[in-house]
Amino acid sequence: MTCFYERDDNDQQPQSMQFLTGDASTKVNPWNAVSGARFTTSALVKISSVWQSILTITETTVADEKDYICRVTLTKKQAEDSEENTVLDTDVAKLYVIQRLESPLSNFYSEGDETTLSCKFKGNNKAVQMEWYKSDDQGANYKLFNGEAGRISLSDVEYSATAFTSQSKVNFLKLVADDTGYYKCNVKYIYTYGNEDYSKQFDSEIGETYIVSFQTNLVKKGNFILLHDSFSLSVVTKGPNQPTGTSWQIDVDDGTNTTKTSTLVSGSGGYVIETTYEEATLQSYSTLTMSKSTVESRGAYSATITYAQNDRTKELQSVEAYVDIIDNEITLDDSITKEESGASVTINCLWLSGETPTISLLKLIDGAWTPHTDSSISACTQVEIKEAPFNHTCNITVEKLTKNSGSYKCQAVYTGDVTKTIKSDESVSVEIIKVTAQSGEVYYIADQKRTMEATVVTSYSPDEEYFAIQDKTGTALDPLNTTVLYGDDSIILKLTHTFVAGDADKTGYFVVRVGDVLLTSDKITFKNMESPIKTPPEELAVAAGNEAALTCVVTSPTTLLTAEIPVIGWTKDGAGVGANAVIASTSATGTKTSTVTYKKVQATDSGSYTCTATFKNLGKVSSEAVALQVPGIVSFPTTLWYVPENDAVMKFQCIAVTSDTHAEVKGLGIVSGETFEDSDLAKALDSESYSGSIAENGKTKTASMTVTDVDDSIDTKVITCNLVAKDGDASGTMAISWASAEFRAIKMNPLSPSGTIETLMGDTITFTASVIGPAPTSFSWTSKAGDAGEKVTINAADFITMGTVSYWTTTIASESLAVDCSAVYAYSSNGAKNTLTGTASISTEANRATVTATGGSMLTYIAGLYIAMITIKNYWST
Repeated sequence: MTCFYERDDNDQQPQSMQFLTGDASTKVNPWNAVSGARFTTSALVKISSVWQSILTITETTVADEKDYICRVTLTKKQAEDSEENTVLDTDVAKLYVIQRLESPLSNFYSEGDETTLSCKFKGNNKAVQMEWYKSDDQGANYKLFNGEAGRISLSDVEYSATAFTSQSKVNFLKLVADDTGYYKCNVKYIYTYGNEDYSKQFDSEIGETYIVSFQTNLVKKGNFILLHDSFSLSVVTKGPNQPTGTSWQIDVDDGTNTTKTSTLVSGSGGYVIETTYEEATLQSYSTLTMSKSTVESRGAYSATITYAQNDRTKELQSVEAYVDIIDNEITLDDSITKEESGASVTINCLWLSGETPTISLLKLIDGAWTPHTDSSISACTQVEIKEAPFNHTCNITVEKLTKNSGSYKCQAVYTGDVTKTIKSDESVSVEIIKVTAQSGEVYYIADQKRTMEATVVTSYSPDEEYFAIQDKTGTALDPLNTTVLYGDDSIILKLTHTFVAGDADKTGYFVVRVGDVLLTSDKITFKNMESPIKTPPEELAVAAGNEAALTCVVTSPTTLLTAEIPVIGWTKDGAGVGANAVIASTSATGTKTSTVTYKKVQATDSGSYTCTATFKNLGKVSSEAVALQVPGIVSFPTTLWYVPENDAVMKFQCIAVTSDTHAEVKGLGIVSGETFEDSDLAKALDSESYSGSIAENGKTKTASMTVTDVDDSIDTKVITCNLVAKDGDASGTMAISWASAEFRAIKMNPLSPSGTIETLMGDTITFTASVIGPAPTSFSWTSKAGDAGEKVTINAADFITMGTVSYWTTTIASESLAVDCSAVYAYSSNGAKNTLTGTASISTEANRATVTATGGSMLTYIAGLYIAMITIKNYWST
């Protein structure tokens, strides 16, 4: 409080200025001097013409709510007209004391909690206004807080006339993380004294509200883990700061319906606990990891996260996550893994888990495990058992194995907060072993090879397989070995046996053993009969160009159960007959005739022919092989290419065949430009440059010729290979065959480009070499730079060869270049290589080149070289 005294005409200090307190309504001496340590009166101070003194009251209490005056005492001199000191009292001032009875409390809350913040003041009248403010910035930058519709409400001012209290509340129905902050309320009072209204505002103390919450909590039920697998559990919390503590617990049923709680320690028992904090998001992460689960890992896990702020703490307790450790096994009853067709087998699905699953059967179909709900699969008979190591079993019977063979797995479905489907670690195979073979009577021809087959439906390799045979009395004879052919899901057993007359009325059957399962096919009885081929084909010798026909007549045996018209086929040397052969068949009652005919038979049609009749029950019956002999030339070239060099050597052959009926060879030779009937080989050739010989191998005659010193004198000459055969019982020539060939020289075309081509220095040019005739064994390129340079062989990777053409590209340099290309032929009998060579050259002047190639459409043959000249001229410019 401040007391003022002003007098313009007297600047002397008043004698005193004293603050008094009391009750102005008391008529007799109401005033007493203020006193006490909380009351301080300042010294008199003159400011301009005003004297003043200040009363300061610290730690104001309700007892200080009184009337106050300031008493000014003036001396006689100051009073002028008074013989005594003068006392002046100010007007009465009323002191109102406002009490903060309640302020918002600082506290921790969990997200989702419901709470109320309260603010209460005490004064001698009702507060006219109470407002709330919130700071999200550590107690700075407060903003008016109006709540949130439907979740945060602010009450009106509540006033108690008896207690003189005004109160306001903030009600949070459901706290969220964003509600964290600093809260305060502001109260406004208005007082009337005399004719004046006076207002005053007061702030409550600040309450700090901290919201902590789980951003990610644990899954209560649905943590289904396979035994020995790893698993992790994680929680994410959010609060005003980093948690001061994190712990993990596990509740385990000890088997006596008593829960035992253990606190887990990182690094012990295989557990690892890791906790991290992100200051930017205020999020804390805690993860519990088990690297290899055991049965003891089954239990209810929970995490406790502790926060602390300003001597207040808050513990967040996660939900309990039940981790179920699961093990499984699949077996077959009595360990049987193979069953005969028509049997059934029981599959046992065994599971270890805390929860009871729904168990079903899967079958591997087209590479995928597919639920198997066929009517031949029994429903799961699920049983809970207490014996270790499994506590759930499901027995499923698979019947009618003929169609249910395959691989099976068990599947368990666990249902919790999430659904977990687990297949058994291993699978079992239900195997069908079924042998199917022909049965009843099998007819055979004496000395005939018959092949019998059995199909075994199994994906296993048989441990044993054979063909058991018995004589007429049932005595077992030595078993016959079979051949095994493997397929994807079955095998074929083949028995090839040559029957004799004594095999009649014997019996036999296929035997297969896979593991402990031994299976046999139905019995087969063997019946002997005469060959149905009544008229086999006969051997034939026919001169080339004439018609040749072979005939086979087959009858249906009356011993067969049903009359059957067979299928008749022909083979030549074990393969099909020639493309120019015509096969025709005719049928009559019980008889079928087949004829293979060549209208113009050739020497290449010679060979061994067999007629084969195929019956359903008798199998294949073949005639004896007979020979078709066609004397004539079977191999001789039409063009004889050669390299025209004096030391070149050529070697070629003429191959002919004769027949038994035309056995006398009167003349076989190679002559130049004519045919002959009666000639000697050496005389016919009549030259030292030609030599020949005749070699015989049965009916095959081979005439060989070697030509030495080949040059252009032989070019375009025609040579003839002749076969002259004489009938042994008649006079005169019976068969004449001949073939001719023409000698042709291999020649090399001019190297290109040709003509004159102007090109700049540094440009590229492509040379092309080609030959007329067959493609050479190889091309080779060489180059020589300048007169003093050495000849360099071009790397084969740097030029391109395509049959009879070769290309080489080079860059024009500032010096001359000579280019050779050779076509290499390995034609000689002594292994030497014959070559044709083309040549080109480049000369350069200054910066411009002129390319010139000489020669016509065919380069002139000069001393074995074909030459092309390229001249390069240079032009200067300034």
